[in-house]
Amino acid sequence: MRNIALMVGLDPDEYALWCADFSELGEAFFYPVKLYSGSMRGRLAFAASLGIPATTYLVDDKLSVGDEQFRAKCENALARKLRDTGLILVASNPRTTQEVCERHGVVIRGKIIECDSHEEAEELFVRTFREGGGSEDIADEELASFDLD
Repeated sequence: MRNIALMVGLDPDEYALWCADFSELGEAFFYPVKLYSGSMRGRLAFAASLGIPATTYLVDDKLSVGDEQFRAKCENALARKLRDTGLILVASNPRTTQEVCERHGVVIRGKIIECDSHEEAEELFVRTFREGGGSEDIADEELASFDLD
């Protein structure tokens, strides 16, 4: 934790205290990570990530971790963060993006194809990755860009 804090300019003691509190690992917070269960690692990783100030967070489709109560805590903390920050969500399940995202795109052959709606993105995703075709003409278009500001 100290190394992460130092890399991003945070006070190591305050960062570790915040992570210990948020992760709710108790005394296990001080154990070697190699002894952690998968759930404990997820809690620590989520706390460590959320404890770093950012203007934009990049996440996969795991927006919360742990049991139901801890998942709710993660979702609430993330919602508070997103009032002042951006989020880029990379997911392979279109349902996840529908609930969270305002803008949608599909990555095809290394290019982001921006879509006008969730439905359009889901259709393109399904056609391209689940049915295995229909992307040749789209992927040759100019690389779409997202303005994160």
